Amino acid sequence: MDHFLQGLAAERAKLDACAKQAASLKTPAAYQSCVAQLSTTPEYMKISQRAADAMDKNLPADSLMKVLASVGTEREAIQSKHCGPDPEKFAAGRNAALDAAEDAGAKAAGMSLDCYRANKEFIPAYCGMSKDQQQKAMASGTYVPGVGGSTGQLTADEAKALSARCDKLVPAIAAVGG
Repeated sequence: MDHFLQGLAAERAKLDACAKQAASLKTPAAYQSCVAQLSTTPEYMKISQRAADAMDKNLPADSLMKVLASVGTEREAIQSKHCGPDPEKFAAGRNAALDAAEDAGAKAAGMSLDCYRANKEFIPAYCGMSKDQQQKAMASGTYVPGVGGSTGQLTADEAKALSARCDKLVPAIAAVGG
């Protein structure tokens, strides 16, 4: 269980980093306002002019696409430099960041992702059992209810290991949204 606690700490650290980044972002409206103001600067207009010039030259489609892709990359770089990260792109990648945090937790715990998730699901249910139910489980094992009607089975030894650490495990799981 100590490795599982280390995994939860690693997951929490990744979640905290994600939350810190989210807190530093401009609102979508403020970001769009910044980009609108930026579009009037000589630096930005010079890049936009390259796109207009390329279209005026009637370049072959593949050449035009290369110029437009380059212009787009340059615009994004300037926008990021002056306005910060795009909050809409951050929001679109948020689920991937949350998955990466959970993956980091499983890796730090030395568990498969499925096993890590099962622990996050069943440990709070076990620790929420009455002391009498936990005593019976430590003697002969038990089934623990999970989400959506699933159940997890604990051996007597597993129940003993959990009972000794419920006070640390439950808050750590809650801290990662488990």
